[in-house]
Amino acid sequence: MATDTIFLWFNQYLNGDISIENSKQLEAWLAESAANKRLFDQVKAMWEVTGQVSLDLDLDLDEAWEQTRAKITLQKSTSTPTFKLGWWYKAAAAVLVVAITGAIFFFYNTTKRHVYETIAQQTKLVQLPDGSQVWLNENSNLAFLQGFSKDHRTLDLEGEAFFEVTKDLQLPFVVRTNTLNSTVLGTSFHVRSIQSQDVSEVTVVTGKVGVTINDGDNMTLLTPGTKIQYDTRTKVLQKSSNEDPNFLAWRNKKLIFENTPLVEIQEALEEYYHVQIHIDNMDIATCQLTSNFDDPTLEEVLEVIALTLDLEYTKEGASYRITGEGCNVQ
Repeated sequence: MATDTIFLWFNQYLNGDISIENSKQLEAWLAESAANKRLFDQVKAMWEVTGQVSLDLDLDLDEAWEQTRAKITLQKSTSTPTFKLGWWYKAAAAVLVVAITGAIFFFYNTTKRHVYETIAQQTKLVQLPDGSQVWLNENSNLAFLQGFSKDHRTLDLEGEAFFEVTKDLQLPFVVRTNTLNSTVLGTSFHVRSIQSQDVSEVTVVTGKVGVTINDGDNMTLLTPGTKIQYDTRTKVLQKSSNEDPNFLAWRNKKLIFENTPLVEIQEALEEYYHVQIHIDNMDIATCQLTSNFDDPTLEEVLEVIALTLDLEYTKEGASYRITGEGCNVQ
């Protein structure tokens, strides 16, 4: 979500002129994470002092403190004199200044972040300042702070991406996700870390990649053809060989099947085309196909399956069904 859009919603909400549609979107965004809610609370604290919601970094902390102290003094002078509330005002002022300071720090870092996003059924090639290239899959977010390639080479990823990294012995290239950190000097590798899914994955194509669990010390070294998977439910980190030739199909638009059982083809097609495919007769689930496809349509793949394995397919609304009795492998 774009930062300026979020702050526009903040401003509309705090000033009481937000639309029903924007209010629903803001509520959904706040419910996504504790960090989102914390940012809103910080912005609200600043708004209560300054009456403004802005991305500008010109807010003077001393001036904000003077406004806070003025409000506290006014409240104190108009309160009932029999109550000693001095300690309460000091505590409130301290909390408010901490909130304002945190918000300013967040604004400073946020506004210097470079962010690239993709939506559903969209991929994007990102050219990084150090010459590295990143292919973002759909519904993904890539961000890095100003100074990338000069002071650091650290990026944050939500979603799925493939990296081709320019070698730099002085500045390691680090990809951080919500579960795993991947550190390299120069290589090509794939990262998949989708918040709605329990398993995060790193797969190496060339070079070497060191992977650690967030807040962990032990690094697992990956070499070409290997991958690591981390299950957030079981907290199990597992290293293995990469046996999936189609893990980058979303990027290179190629599908490769080498004596692949139909049930595995089904999974690959559902992942690639975002469609449900049903195998009507499970006796044919083990039928194997060997064929390569270059940027095919789903119907083209299904036609080859039907002709090669003596099967049939039909479209049922938005899904497909494969039927038949046997495997006429040619």
